[in-house]
Amino acid sequence: MSEYVLDWYQWNYRPQDVKRPDWFKAWPGKARLAVTIKLMHEWESVPRPAGRRGLPSDSAQKVDYRALCTREYGFKAGVWRVMDMLDRQGVKATVMVSGLAAELWPESVRELKKRGHEIATHQFDQAKHPPAFKSKEEEREALLKSMAAIEKAAGERPYGYMSPGP
Repeated sequence: MSEYVLDWYQWNYRPQDVKRPDWFKAWPGKARLAVTIKLMHEWESVPRPAGRRGLPSDSAQKVDYRALCTREYGFKAGVWRVMDMLDRQGVKATVMVSGLAAELWPESVRELKKRGHEIATHQFDQAKHPPAFKSKEEEREALLKSMAAIEKAAGERPYGYMSPGP
């Protein structure tokens, strides 16, 4: 890495020795470690290519059905299998739900909430990430739309938010 990169790279401003705060004495129940389970339950209006092999730009077929099917599996089977597995282990997760997923697959969001998982929002449409918004207001409206869709599906407002990334 060049010296120029090291001059501005943000890691230089982060603590190098991570310490527990003074108030921390032990994890509940004498646990040796804590684990956070975070599930992504999201949908994109325009699916990105599945894996590294998307359709060539000059393809006669313009809809990438492989990418679409990969994503649909998560809603039709995957999330249900994950919920069953978490239930067997007695584990709860935080689920990052996009508003579009909540609109298209509300039964999965209802079931996640019913089984005791925490529901958070992950913006509205995974095809549009925050850097693509033209204003704060546009981003805010998309977030409010997401929250409303999740509230309608889950019966209550989401607890948290995780910004999607490119």
